[in-house]
Amino acid sequence: MRSTDQIPSSMRDELDSDKAKAVTRAKKRHISKDEGAFGMGSLLLPLRSDIIDSCAFSRHTSEKERRESNRDALRCLIGCNLALRSYMQKLKDELGVPNPPHLVAESLGHSSAVLAWEGWHRSRPSVNISYLVQWKYADSPGDWEYFDPGNPLSRTTVNVTGLRPYTKYLFRSAWLLLPFQPPLFSRASVSISTLPHGPPEDAPIIESLSPLGADRLSVSWSEPRFSNGPPVSFELILHQVNGSHSVLKEVQISDKSQYHYIFANVLPQTTYTFSVRLRNHAGEGPEAKASVIMPPSVQDEDSVTPYLLMISSHQVLKQSLDILEEPEALYTVPDSADAIEGLSVDVREGVFFLTDESGFVSRGTLEPSGAVSTILTPSHIGGLAKSLSVDWIHHLVYFTVRMDSTWNIGRCDLKGGDFRTFLTGLIAEPIHIQVDPFTGYMYWIQKRHGAGLYAMDLALVDGNGSSREPKVLYRSASLGALTVYQRNFSVLVADEAKHTILAVSIDGSGVEDIRGNTQQSQLEQVSGLAYHEGLFYWTSGPQLIREEYWPTGGKYYHNTFPFSGTQGTPFRDLVLVHPGAQPIPAPVNPPKGLQAVFSTNRAKISWLSAAPIDGLGQGAWKEWSYEVHVTQVEDSLTIYRRPVNGTGYTMTDLRPDTFYKVKVRAYSQGGMGPWSSDFLGRTLREEFGETAPILIWSAREGLLQSDITGEHVRPILHSLSFQEEDGEEVHVTHIVPHEDSVYLVMNDSSLYRHDRHDGSLSLVAHVTSASCLALDTLALKMYWSNPLQQVISRSNLDGSDVEVLPLVATTQFLSVDSLNGFLYFASTHSVESSRLNGAQRSVYYRQGYFSGKQVMGLTVDLDHDYLYWLVRSYEGLRIYQGSLRTDQESEVKVKEVKFFPRARATGPLHYFSDRFIWLESESTAVISDLDGTNLATLRAEGLHELKTLGIEDPLSQTLPNGTTASELTVRPDPMSNSSAKVLGSWDNFTLTWEKATGVNYGDVFYELSLEVGRHKIFKVLNETEYKPDFKVPAYSRVRLQLRPFTYWSSGAKILLDLRTPMSVPGEPTRPRVFLSHQHLPFADAQGAMVTFRWNKPSSPNGEILSYGVRCWQSLQGNQRTTVCDNARVRGNATEFVARNLPLDGTFFFQVEAISAAGTGNATQPLRIVTSRENPLPFLLLATFDAIQMADVDLKKVTPVERTLASPRVVAFLPPDRIFWIDDDRNLMAAVRNENDKQKLHRLRGVGSALSVDWVGRDLYWAELYPHSDGSAIYRLDLDDLDASPVNVLHIPKQIRALDVLPFNRTLVFSAVGSDGIGRILLSNTDGSNVRSLLGSPNRESGEERCNCPGNQAMGGAMTVDSSVTSNPKVLWIDGLTFDLWVTDIVGCRCQLLLNASFASKQGLPPSTLAIDTNNVYWSNASTGQVFYIRRSSNANEVPKCENLTARGVQGIRAIASNLQTYPNPRCLMPLPYSSPPELMNASSTSMTFRLQPASVDPSCRNITMATTKYRIYYGRLGGRLVSGCQNRLSACQTKESRSEVMVLDGLEPHSKYVVHAAAGNHYSELGGGPRILSSPRFFNTTARPPEPARNVTCEPLTPTEIRVSWLPGSNQSNQGVTYDVRWRTEGTSGGITVQDATALVIPKSSSPIDNRAFFSTEVQFLQEDTDYEVWVEAYAVDRLSHSPSGVVRTRTFPTPGPIRKVNVTSRTIKLTWTSPPGHLLSSYRMEYLSLGSSRWNVSRPVSQQTPLHSISEGLAANSGPVRYEHVIRDLQPNTSYTFRVDVTYALSGRSFLWPLDNRFIFQTLGDRPEMVGAPTILTLGDKHQVSWEPALENGSPVDTYILEMKAEGYKDPQPEFWRIVYNGSGKSCSFPKLGIHQ
Repeated sequence: MRSTDQIPSSMRDELDSDKAKAVTRAKKRHISKDEGAFGMGSLLLPLRSDIIDSCAFSRHTSEKERRESNRDALRCLIGCNLALRSYMQKLKDELGVPNPPHLVAESLGHSSAVLAWEGWHRSRPSVNISYLVQWKYADSPGDWEYFDPGNPLSRTTVNVTGLRPYTKYLFRSAWLLLPFQPPLFSRASVSISTLPHGPPEDAPIIESLSPLGADRLSVSWSEPRFSNGPPVSFELILHQVNGSHSVLKEVQISDKSQYHYIFANVLPQTTYTFSVRLRNHAGEGPEAKASVIMPPSVQDEDSVTPYLLMISSHQVLKQSLDILEEPEALYTVPDSADAIEGLSVDVREGVFFLTDESGFVSRGTLEPSGAVSTILTPSHIGGLAKSLSVDWIHHLVYFTVRMDSTWNIGRCDLKGGDFRTFLTGLIAEPIHIQVDPFTGYMYWIQKRHGAGLYAMDLALVDGNGSSREPKVLYRSASLGALTVYQRNFSVLVADEAKHTILAVSIDGSGVEDIRGNTQQSQLEQVSGLAYHEGLFYWTSGPQLIREEYWPTGGKYYHNTFPFSGTQGTPFRDLVLVHPGAQPIPAPVNPPKGLQAVFSTNRAKISWLSAAPIDGLGQGAWKEWSYEVHVTQVEDSLTIYRRPVNGTGYTMTDLRPDTFYKVKVRAYSQGGMGPWSSDFLGRTLREEFGETAPILIWSAREGLLQSDITGEHVRPILHSLSFQEEDGEEVHVTHIVPHEDSVYLVMNDSSLYRHDRHDGSLSLVAHVTSASCLALDTLALKMYWSNPLQQVISRSNLDGSDVEVLPLVATTQFLSVDSLNGFLYFASTHSVESSRLNGAQRSVYYRQGYFSGKQVMGLTVDLDHDYLYWLVRSYEGLRIYQGSLRTDQESEVKVKEVKFFPRARATGPLHYFSDRFIWLESESTAVISDLDGTNLATLRAEGLHELKTLGIEDPLSQTLPNGTTASELTVRPDPMSNSSAKVLGSWDNFTLTWEKATGVNYGDVFYELSLEVGRHKIFKVLNETEYKPDFKVPAYSRVRLQLRPFTYWSSGAKILLDLRTPMSVPGEPTRPRVFLSHQHLPFADAQGAMVTFRWNKPSSPNGEILSYGVRCWQSLQGNQRTTVCDNARVRGNATEFVARNLPLDGTFFFQVEAISAAGTGNATQPLRIVTSRENPLPFLLLATFDAIQMADVDLKKVTPVERTLASPRVVAFLPPDRIFWIDDDRNLMAAVRNENDKQKLHRLRGVGSALSVDWVGRDLYWAELYPHSDGSAIYRLDLDDLDASPVNVLHIPKQIRALDVLPFNRTLVFSAVGSDGIGRILLSNTDGSNVRSLLGSPNRESGEERCNCPGNQAMGGAMTVDSSVTSNPKVLWIDGLTFDLWVTDIVGCRCQLLLNASFASKQGLPPSTLAIDTNNVYWSNASTGQVFYIRRSSNANEVPKCENLTARGVQGIRAIASNLQTYPNPRCLMPLPYSSPPELMNASSTSMTFRLQPASVDPSCRNITMATTKYRIYYGRLGGRLVSGCQNRLSACQTKESRSEVMVLDGLEPHSKYVVHAAAGNHYSELGGGPRILSSPRFFNTTARPPEPARNVTCEPLTPTEIRVSWLPGSNQSNQGVTYDVRWRTEGTSGGITVQDATALVIPKSSSPIDNRAFFSTEVQFLQEDTDYEVWVEAYAVDRLSHSPSGVVRTRTFPTPGPIRKVNVTSRTIKLTWTSPPGHLLSSYRMEYLSLGSSRWNVSRPVSQQTPLHSISEGLAANSGPVRYEHVIRDLQPNTSYTFRVDVTYALSGRSFLWPLDNRFIFQTLGDRPEMVGAPTILTLGDKHQVSWEPALENGSPVDTYILEMKAEGYKDPQPEFWRIVYNGSGKSCSFPKLGIHQ
């Protein structure tokens, strides 16, 4: 994005599209809590006040100050606004929606209330939140208003004063988070009402004052807004003007929102004043007054003679009101017909309607000869029609319908059609129903179940009301007939108990006895009632009675009509036939809301329907017609239109640009209503034509357009065109049409262009965020406000050439005056203007941020040169006017045009043709004239949920006479780069350029941005030259940006880099020399390398072409040898390198600068001794996204390796390998300057330290385990990266730093405990001998004593200085003071390097430390910076702290040649190797050897060594047992390993091999490779193992058996091959059990050597329903070599389910069991065995369930899971049996007995004994002895035998002839011998 005019040109390139894209991305996403609004992390960080103040720069600086400010000012403001916006959003997200304020207890008064709310309690000292409180009325719409906005609160309580008594308020708190930023609002409080105090403050509001004829006056009013206390009543006074008569009426308060009252007996043609006031408990309030003139009396000229219509059971009679006349029979019911029940009449239609006892509805005419016909039958209406009534306006008949036990009310038209029931379920019968469309109610009487007078609004009949529940007007059980008296809006009903007539108001609010002065009342059993001219007529039984009024006594008397010939038949109903009894309503109120919207020749007129009389029902007839008058003001020509049905009319054929006056009135057959007030309007100018201007609407449906009257609506774009992919609602908020395009600003701040020619919709490029838009039609520029950056920008119409104007503002509305070149813009609280390029800013209107006033629209009137804007507040809406600005600056005049109380607007505001239009709500727009009067509301058809509107006005832009927009040019042509020149000398020059061309309208200015040295100049000039008023050095760079511009547009910018004249260069500065030695073992290059550096001359005075370097060696006797003679170095280089210098020489170096102006002075010679190493200082940096290399001398940081995850720690292995651990716990490696990263390992914990043993080539690192507060050190062999890391040690502390001392085989590391106290620990490299660096007792060291503290708290940072291998040093941090110390490796002598008090705010305490020859470095991870000090031998010197320009640094590592030196080469490699290999075992294709460990030089055992690598050379001996490998190693195969056990594989079976062994390591290979020293040995391989078995299959046979089958190997002889079958399954303990089958396998094939024949065996004694893995091992003949087959899986069969007892008797047992699932069984049988027996019996099944099968021979086929039942019969009582099932598995055909044990044992029950054997008699002497065979006991002993006897001679078998002779337990008995006759 580029900047605007009068902004430095160099800045525009920096505000490019990348920033715009970043802004868009920031808008689309939420900033995470960790990220923070500024990338600062937590929001608990303070937001600097100077940032806030700088963001307010544009609000408080003058135009001159802004112009002359720094070129970065606007960029700072934009970035600052973005940061503030992001910060605010983050803060609001964190705060959420605050809770509402609440009322403090006992603080409420009548005009004040103390509120409190919950503030921000978290610890945030930097967020100073202040508060304001807003209020609004709870019971009315309106905006929120601030209380005391000038005094923000720091506390969370406030006493809100100035409240109104007895008023309900809502409150909310506004949290002021930052200055000039929108507040954060809390939720609204509950409604809080102040206490009552004083009389009412306001007067009631008179809504209407309408004469009802000449003698009645209807008034309506509503309560005042502020009653100051609970209202009690209203006092109404109607006062006769110029008279003494007054009427006083008190109306009690009810729950109505509007009240009404009708004054009766008012005098015609009399002026009355009506007043109303409200009274509360404290007194009366002010009164509201209105006057009215009553109309004159109108004589009734109706000549229709009234008469009565009566019904008896069989007649319809017509009776004159004259008491002396006889009735006339209109209709007589035939003798066979049913009696008449009900009667009603439609006077104007001349028809009457009857119901009879059978429920029929009939119709007849009022003519004597008219016929009567049935129009409805009971079958039509579903019941019996009874009472009925006619709606004489809508021509409908209503009637009651008797159902079985309830009553309904229905209706139909006059011919019986369109029948419907609308009220059902009435318990009591409704009688005497009266439908009255005049008052809008249907009335009836109920005699029981809530007896009384009822009314129902007719609007409910058609479903227009809220409820169909009728209401009770008056409760009484003694009511007779009724009639309605429309003039007094009352129901007249007979009260038979009181013998009077009651007047009940139609809403039930009043009841009046109007016949209390009747003498000898005959109001009894009233079946019909009529009222005419003040007298009642009614029927009572067979009598018709009328009343007479005696004015002398003011009494009423009753007289009976003297009928003859009616045979005493009772009358059932009575109606009055006269038009006055069925009146047509006439309008009494004028139409309101009259408005007219004018086009060129049409006026769309609309109004609100004339209101009916107050107090009527919603169903009261009010279908008025209207008469419209449109009068031409100039000549009073009036156009009439009548009738107009509806509330709108479009008047055509009007004259353009003409004022018209419009009025309208309602009328009906009942009369004419009053005229409305006049509406004054004006047609559009003739230039607009028929359709222009065009309104474009943003609505729910999308984008639509209409004409100015809201007609001819047609769609432009559907709302789906804007829908986001994520479903988020997007709609148009700002519309700007231009020619064939419509520009659309969306609510997501995007900007679209709609092409009306091809219908396309496209996103405008480069406009990333817009809240409003305006067009400059002269320069074809668009202006928009960027809500994110809070600036106004402009661009071409296609979005190109974006310029950011110097207008920092939160803009809501924009308008452009193209001709004069001014921009007008408004925020929510201000209206301002400027030139189109942002210059000459001026304020029209400004309100405080918390004033409660809000600008809702802005527009320019170019016809009259005015600016208008809308301001909304809780009070209402105001229109302001200000004069437009011109080149002749004058005072801006602002005035208020119009105030609309309680009006609302949502904006925007547009001007066209002497009128305004703005959106009032989501459904309406408002058009008004320029003084705010004669408002018209637009409600276009099909427009819903309006968001905004735009207007296409072709006359909105005026141009100079005789010109067109295409003829005016306001953009300068591009300037040539060669047009700008620098003239003069270096100390006196002038900048000149050529005049811009191409502009023929407006002035041309030049924006000049100049940078010369430290001088930065920004000027806006109208000249073509500029002479600086300052001095600069020779050949200074002149950076020039020049752009021509007008107020409308800017030309192309030219960018030039110029120079002042050159001069001879000065002397190079800061020469310095660095020297390093070559320490890498076996390196080719030797000697010293010198790097000679310098800085450019402080005064180059021109372009440096080159540098001349001279260097020489100083010899004895002042002799010298030239090393480099005036060597040339490029002018852009400041370094010279000399290599391979002798290590014991003295050398000198100097340099001079050379330019086109000549050669400058050389530097002083710089001396160096090559034996003293002083390498270049380098640092490896681990930053948040890369590994970087820092040249400390140049303070230059360059990336070495980009990383995805952030590196934490870094290490270096000479010459070029880099290692690091990142945040993803990856151990990574790379080679410097090669783009090839390698992942070495994934850590379990968090990497905290990393170090390299560069001699032993091991990588060490520390891992933290946060959950255990412990850490570990691991080692990885860099020569064997495939090996797993080795755990060296583990300690219960956190290791923060780690270093290796290869020359001591020592690890040095810092460990921090849970108490935060650190210690420096040492250990051997294998993790043993862990000890503390400090803490040993002080020891003597020569003449010096140890001075290190014994128990020192240390920090986590630590490093080792190993530049002197014999005396390494350890650097550490004091854990309390953060001082930097150094000590020797034994922790004896300590020296303070840096007192932390001298380096405050310099990154202490550090995260990591590093050291080299010259400097000590440290980094701080929280700041991401690196600091360092120079090492000094002067202990009293205070070191100077410096820092490197690096960001996000997490770890550092110093790199220098002398920091990683190597020992003598003999200590790098093992000794010559001579041990022969030892064979461990051999197979047919491999041999395993053990090698003796390689030896190390004894003097090197304290130095780490690279891992030994062993190598075996081997070769196979041929047929003559000869191999070339015996004599030539090149003929050998080789195998390498770092293990002392090595396996040679891929060998030939049964072969002999020669084998040699060697040993070496990484350094051996660098020095020429390992030497072969061991003597050769010979070894043999074994025979080849057999091929594995093939096609192994398993087949389950039973639950405990499987069959295993296989084929032998395909390409082998089976001679001597044996097989083992093995299987395994999980044991119950979780282990694996392997079992072997017998090795003796019987093949199915008779030929055991046939490799196509299957072998098989069966495995038994397995577990049922269990998974097994099975394989076959093939063994060679010696069973030493074997080969396993593949593993196959099988599962044994499940067993049947348990056998369960179902029922048992003494002889039978019923059992059930379930077969296993899966269709496994083919047959079964149940077997049982008596305990103690050995013979099993077979049972037969008696039933099967699921499914049912028949059983034959004890076996049954099984087709699935089946439950079987068996009844085992013929069992012995009280006997135990065991049961089992013999099943056959279908797949194997094997039978299986289950269970094998006797687990299922069941016992039969005991039973009664069996029959006793026949008795036998034996005579023994004088006795008979009887004995018998005992009965079988059946499980229980027999305890009683009964013996009976009878005489044999008797044939009768009856029991009484038997007698018992024995009853005992024995098996015999005896009794005396019987006689001869016995």
